[in-house]
Amino acid sequence: IFYGSIDSKNIADAATSELKSTIAAASGSCESIAFIMNVSDDGFSAATGDTFAGDYIAAFGKNIAEDSTDYTLSSEELIAADPQVIFLANPLESSDIDEEIAGQLSAFTDGHVFVIDATLMERPTCRLASVTKAFSEAVRKDTGGSKNAVGGYAEIPDSNN
Repeated sequence: IFYGSIDSKNIADAATSELKSTIAAASGSCESIAFIMNVSDDGFSAATGDTFAGDYIAAFGKNIAEDSTDYTLSSEELIAADPQVIFLANPLESSDIDEEIAGQLSAFTDGHVFVIDATLMERPTCRLASVTKAFSEAVRKDTGGSKNAVGGYAEIPDSNN
């Protein structure tokens, strides 16, 4: 840029290095994961493989909706995949998932369902590294999915503190 007076590659690498290392450290936080944004009579709106949120949650474990598109995930697909961890977009709560479906999902029986602020994944900002670390700690296999979770809500550190 500017005839070589600014080395944009080094600046970009420096700006993204924390995020890259945090995502690498988050890899394998859980075996499988789903991010459900809405519930309908036809199934769920979920972070599918053709979305940023779908790619992002795949950093933690296998995104069970990676082969789906257009934010569409059927109840049957969710039950068959049986994700170890489920993120629900606030204002959804565990009680919004049909009891018959929830009863067939390990994430519900094992207490690995977290309500999160969906904008953290839908509108990524410079907070993404701290969000990634908090999510990873919340779902880390050896913590039982409970570290940094309070009342089923994943605690995200305030970047201003």
